[in-house]
Amino acid sequence: MFLSLKKTTVIALMTLLFFSSCQKDPVVENNSSKQITEGFVLDADTLGILTTTKVADTYVHLYHSTSGAQVNSYAIESRNKVVIVDALHFQSRGEEMRNFANFLEKDIERVLVSHAHADHYMALGNFKDLPTYATSDAITNIANEGEATRLFRISLGEPFLSEYPDSVTIPENVVETSFTVDDIKYETFNFINTEAKDQMLLKIPSLKMIHTADLVTIGGHQILIDPEQIINAIQYIKALEGEGYTTLLTGHNGMEDMSVLDPVLQYLYTAKSILDTNPTAADYQTQIEAAYPSYGDASFVVLLMDNAGAFN
Repeated sequence: MFLSLKKTTVIALMTLLFFSSCQKDPVVENNSSKQITEGFVLDADTLGILTTTKVADTYVHLYHSTSGAQVNSYAIESRNKVVIVDALHFQSRGEEMRNFANFLEKDIERVLVSHAHADHYMALGNFKDLPTYATSDAITNIANEGEATRLFRISLGEPFLSEYPDSVTIPENVVETSFTVDDIKYETFNFINTEAKDQMLLKIPSLKMIHTADLVTIGGHQILIDPEQIINAIQYIKALEGEGYTTLLTGHNGMEDMSVLDPVLQYLYTAKSILDTNPTAADYQTQIEAAYPSYGDASFVVLLMDNAGAFN
């Protein structure tokens, strides 16, 4: 059952402006007073924050969950249809995002799951009546590991006990390498063994945008299975700047420009240099926290890395 709609709140318009003397970039509106969607109100408990950016003739709606892994979902609204990227973690957040997508009153073309981490797919049941897509690797990993993840986290008690579904919804379709919605072309590329076993990069050339899943993490510790693989992935994304890409749709931060990639790469080089010494999990945690004290406690990230076999 979806949350109710009320007619009071205007969703804020994110103000970004890009300039290029060499080519025509999509126009990003700079008008904070423009009413993009009227009449949709987030739950009184403030489950999430909605921000809308108009790029050319397309609206990019970012839903950021205020708890439950601080994860993002995007609704890319074009002329007649909507594409949703990631289904969120907790049921209440996924329900709210679905409610908002319905509010747009356009056909929801598909729901994409970027990778097989629970915070990006566990609330997919809110969208199971729609076409759902992921890479073949992600579908396999969710099918093989999703239920065990669900049961383990429920065993930890709240908030998982209240917020996790009764079963895992597995994406039904393997995403194509490219597809078109309302004349907007989307391109997909899969990286393996980066921050996750699978990680889908989604490129939208006409909007100069890239959805980076969890490949780009800003201001926080990263789960590294194979640092070399994720360095390769970030360098690949950085190279796209030469093709005119300007905006990153991140999995946990916001809509960012390409300048954030340099500090992300520096973190990865530092982490790799520590891992190259074959540290124990405890030694790695001590050293990475010392190198990046502002990033906070790395214990949970290190635990996940240890479970993935990162340490001897």
